[in-house]
Amino acid sequence: MNKPDITNNTPQPPAQQNATQIEFNQAMEDFKTMFPTMELDVIETVLRANKGAVDATVDQLLALTKDTEHEKLRSEQ
Repeated sequence: MNKPDITNNTPQPPAQQNATQIEFNQAMEDFKTMFPTMELDVIETVLRANKGAVDATVDQLLALTKDTEHEKLRSEQ
């Protein structure tokens, strides 16, 4: 009688991918701290669009923050 094959054929992610995920999670935490009023979806979208480039992400999030502040000021007048 043959025993069923119970081995897991699912490929395991490489260590580098795990490190990248940890770096991504850390970057998200850092950006949440730096931009507490920014929606998380926006932060994630900008970070992914910049392929994890921190400087470019910070610049774009700052620009978005300034735009939002200007819109608030205009609507209050």
